[in-house]
Amino acid sequence: MRLIVLLVVLVLRRLDLSWPEWMKNHRGERLFMSPLVSFSSAESGAWLLRVMLPSVAVFGVLYILSQLLWGLPALLAGGVLVIWLLGTGSEFRSLDELVVRGRLNDAEELESAAREHFGHTASITDEGYFVGLCRAIGQREAGYLFAAIFYLVTLGYAALTIYILNRWLAERRDSGSSWARTCDDAFTWLPSRLLIITLALAADFRRVMTAVDGRIWQQPDSSQDGDEVLSDALTAALDITDEDEQANIQEGVEILEELQSLLLRVLSIWLMFSAAWVLLIG
Repeated sequence: MRLIVLLVVLVLRRLDLSWPEWMKNHRGERLFMSPLVSFSSAESGAWLLRVMLPSVAVFGVLYILSQLLWGLPALLAGGVLVIWLLGTGSEFRSLDELVVRGRLNDAEELESAAREHFGHTASITDEGYFVGLCRAIGQREAGYLFAAIFYLVTLGYAALTIYILNRWLAERRDSGSSWARTCDDAFTWLPSRLLIITLALAADFRRVMTAVDGRIWQQPDSSQDGDEVLSDALTAALDITDEDEQANIQEGVEILEELQSLLLRVLSIWLMFSAAWVLLIG
């Protein structure tokens, strides 16, 4: 049933709907500002209060709801939870916006949207801007959408909650964030490696695997090393390099459109694998 919830959530996030403020991209601001977290100043204690305690609560509530009315309340609550964790804005809709801005030759708005949605702070006049933007989009998708699908389908709502709350905390500088960054490196390793294989399946398998050059199963020394392996796989799948220059915005937009097509193929493969996993485990 989690797969059905996931599919519905993906469709709803793709639509331009009016969502309540509390469901929008908040990165856990209210949760992490709760007075409860002040009970422990230690890194481990703060991490437990900010990440594990809410996740245990989610598990308990959803278990109780699953015993009522054939589990329908749990399905509804699970869908709301997934939207709250992933945010109401679809990454693919944000990518659509970049493509539209580029087709209109609106460089300023394209640069602003890239900064807002994907955290790409470079100037559009910089060399290799669109290659860097593709890397930023790939890292964003890998760290949120694809990893979220992995944990939701394989381990359930509590695991997804742990993963996303930990990632939110890792991006902050609050108490517990150093623990969260260590955990984030571990949590993202397997999903990102599976994503590399999926990128190879969705593009040129030999080219992508050659680009990662045996690093795919190595434990990286840092999160930057892990990000670099994934970025190399993505640029190989798109058949672009950091040295590629785009003479104008339109050439850059063509790269974004190819990225959009690639990510949709990858998402389709992930959903097929998810369906196979659900069938295998019953």
